[in-house]
Amino acid sequence: MSILTDIIDAVIDGLKAAWNAITSVFSTKPVSSPTQGCAATPLSDLSKSTPRYDSLPQTVSLSKEACDTMQKLTDQSIDAKGNSTEHAGTLVTDPQGKLLVVNEKSGASGDVTPSTSAPKDHIYIGTFHTHPYGKNDGTWDGAHMPFSGGDVGTLDNFKEKVSVVQSGPNKYVLVQTDQTPSTISTIEADKEYDKVFDAEYAAQQKLGKTDAESASIAGEKATAALAKKYNLGYYKGTDCASLSRVNP
Repeated sequence: MSILTDIIDAVIDGLKAAWNAITSVFSTKPVSSPTQGCAATPLSDLSKSTPRYDSLPQTVSLSKEACDTMQKLTDQSIDAKGNSTEHAGTLVTDPQGKLLVVNEKSGASGDVTPSTSAPKDHIYIGTFHTHPYGKNDGTWDGAHMPFSGGDVGTLDNFKEKVSVVQSGPNKYVLVQTDQTPSTISTIEADKEYDKVFDAEYAAQQKLGKTDAESASIAGEKATAALAKKYNLGYYKGTDCASLSRVNP
């Protein structure tokens, strides 16, 4: 009996080992992704050289100092009466490579011209301006609008590697890439922008959206269309630590 028992035990142990081997092949144990927890790429780093259009990072970040200045200028863009005035600044990197906004200035209700000069030992990389919409903007009061066709059309004029707009809590970023044309026609950019904007605005109106909501949605779609047309990196978000890529 002892010999038979030993044989049976050996067979059972063999079957268990075989079963464990089979189930291990089909194990559903999760494997950590190498991309999980990756930090956003600082916009200042992205401006050090011309990035490749096909390898832009998923997220970019703005320094706390730059973010605070952008918010201050955004707050100043709506006065005590609720009326809007665009504000602007110059995007530079300091000797340590940190992104800053300098040359703060105010403009008019729908226009401001940022400076392109940089302080000594700082590097000019682009411009920042606000897109506020207040009581003086009629039914668009409260709209959140990204770049205009004119903003995109003058990227080359201002020699911007990057450009940032803030409207309400939303921040929008454009990044020139290795596939962005060296010159962009403002007339062409405006025409394409208006075409996409007007169609989307009408579509949103039919859905019952308010004028401000329709303008916000149409503006984002038109900006994305121009980013695609001119091979620009396009990012948006409310958290300066992580703005997500919209295009490509």
